[in-house]
Amino acid sequence: LQLVGEQLATDDPAGAAKTLAKLRGTADGPLLNFRAVQVAAKQGDLAAARAGLRALGTDPAVSRGLLRDAAAALAEAGWDAEVDEEVEWLAGDSAVTPAAAWLWADRTIRKGKGWKVADKLADLAERSPAAGREAALTYAWGMAVLGRPDDVAATVQRYAELIRADDDGWARAGESLSVAGKHALAAAWLGDWRDRANVNPWMLVALANSLRGVGDDAGAMAVTRDSSDG
Repeated sequence: LQLVGEQLATDDPAGAAKTLAKLRGTADGPLLNFRAVQVAAKQGDLAAARAGLRALGTDPAVSRGLLRDAAAALAEAGWDAEVDEEVEWLAGDSAVTPAAAWLWADRTIRKGKGWKVADKLADLAERSPAAGREAALTYAWGMAVLGRPDDVAATVQRYAELIRADDDGWARAGESLSVAGKHALAAAWLGDWRDRANVNPWMLVALANSLRGVGDDAGAMAVTRDSSDG
């Protein structure tokens, strides 16, 4: 699999295709399928590249990063519009994965159509809570980056129960609130950190920043000290 990557990097798609063919009978999994998408894109095989992207997007084991890079392979081949079509299909699939929901939401927001994500969040959350959570978090972060703090707050509050069910999601929502300047809300949102089982120090950076944002320097220092002490 590493050799396939090196062959693609040295502009040898034919060699990469031969290596991939030898692997087919002995290996399987997300990385192999990702390499297949890359090879198809380099060889100009749109149908195979799209099929591969769709297969990755419906595989719960595929990470956000791997799915993003697969989509990038098609976009680099000049098929950005086709990526949009596939990602839209993935978001509408009955078994939508969190990674697919993230990719759809991220691409849609980057293209200036964040309203489409907002309109679809409730439907996604109903079909797949995990995918809905990922899309809501991606939307909240996107709005924070775009300087739309009220949209961040409204999204986090509307999907609070869904987001709080996951420690990573809870932390990411708090970070979005903090970056958006909603410091009082972020401090309140993250204030139950001692009751959570899987809190890591990085998750509390936003809490410390927001406590400073509301003038509670002593509280920020206490959070920093207590989280460092475990």
